[in-house]
Amino acid sequence: MFLVLACHRESIPTYKAEPAQFARRVTAEGVLKSTKATPVTAPMNVPMSLRIASIADDGALVKKDDVVVTFDPSDFQKDLIGGQEDRQSVGNKVTKTATLASVTSINLKRDARQAQDELIAAKQFKFDDAGVFSRYQRIESEIDQTLAGDKKEHAENVLGVRETLSKADRDLLTIEEKKAGLKIRNAEQGLHSLELRAPYDGILVLQRDWRGDIPRVGNNVWPGQPLGEIPDLHSMKAEVFVLEADAAGLGVGQKASVTLESNPFVLARDFEECLCSISASLFCSIAPSRRS
Repeated sequence: MFLVLACHRESIPTYKAEPAQFARRVTAEGVLKSTKATPVTAPMNVPMSLRIASIADDGALVKKDDVVVTFDPSDFQKDLIGGQEDRQSVGNKVTKTATLASVTSINLKRDARQAQDELIAAKQFKFDDAGVFSRYQRIESEIDQTLAGDKKEHAENVLGVRETLSKADRDLLTIEEKKAGLKIRNAEQGLHSLELRAPYDGILVLQRDWRGDIPRVGNNVWPGQPLGEIPDLHSMKAEVFVLEADAAGLGVGQKASVTLESNPFVLARDFEECLCSISASLFCSIAPSRRS
């Protein structure tokens, strides 16, 4: 019995190696963003800055056609009243100019006709017979003819000058009328652009400036200035940051799973994900599309 135990050799531990699937998992954290978002911008069809009168809260849920931003109408109302007053003033000036031009034209034409009649009379009754009329009478007759002709020519010349000046005045008044019309049109466009509405249901995300401030009531904004955006929640993507030590081997098209911190029960089975882009700063974009 003792002899058998002494001759038994101790077994060597072994591990059997065989081919199997190998998975390397990289954990990254980031944010979920929309792949499509409609920007909320100040109206483009206004020629001046706008003052925010009211604005929805950042992150507020909005429905389609809900008012997101309203602007102060005071400046546009003031411009509209001023433009209407300017147009009325121009209309009065046009009437005055036309009346004065008509009266001046009538008077000058009357002076020209009177001078023409005097010239005809002076030519009809000649005092050129030296045997009948004295030298003084002959000289006076010649002077009368010359004076009547000069008066007629002067009246006609003044009439032409007055017509030119009247036309210039009308052109200037036309320019003023166009300026008043442009002022009214801009004011009306501004009054019709005082509201920004949501294009669809979503969440309002206000845009922050370089100081991190969001648009607030009382701020002045310029036409076309972005105020925020409303993401389309039907198509989302995850933007995550990967540690440099874990970045080796990552490539576009690799599978990824997404877990939401707000709802950990939303698992990868609800999405089909893949890496759609990788930047040099180890920033990965994962584009999940919900299955139907």
